[in-house]
Amino acid sequence: MRKDYDFSKGQHGPVLSTEGKTHTSIWLDDDVYAFFCTKAQAQGRGYQGLINDTLRETMKHSAIPPQESEHY
Repeated sequence: MRKDYDFSKGQHGPVLSTEGKTHTSIWLDDDVYAFFCTKAQAQGRGYQGLINDTLRETMKHSAIPPQESEHY
């Protein structure tokens, strides 16, 4: 490990781009959370992405057309 580091060209903010994503918090029932965590782990991926994909698939089969980013 170095004694000194040069952060003069460092930038503030997230390391990864979150463009096209919205941060939200939701309450999930324990069994729903456990199901997605277990399934995601078996697939070697994150549970949030699995929930997102599941919701997107539900949207495809919905009679309600998707909306542009509307925050409620």
